[in-house]
Amino acid sequence: MLEISRKKAESVADLLRVHPEVAAIFRQRRTACVGCYMAGFCTITEVARAYDLDEAGLRSEIRDAIADQV
Repeated sequence: MLEISRKKAESVADLLRVHPEVAAIFRQRRTACVGCYMAGFCTITEVARAYDLDEAGLRSEIRDAIADQV
């Protein structure tokens, strides 16, 4: 099972670099993460809080997008 760790402080930029297919999710959720200079510092948890998104739902969508590419 693919896991996106809550405890690890992976950045959104790292996630986008390794899995560019998730960019569409951030766009659909109307975040400014793709191309944002802060993406190198923000985690998924911080993005969910900043945009008032359901973190579990966001993580689930990201896991599904990554799994579709494997």
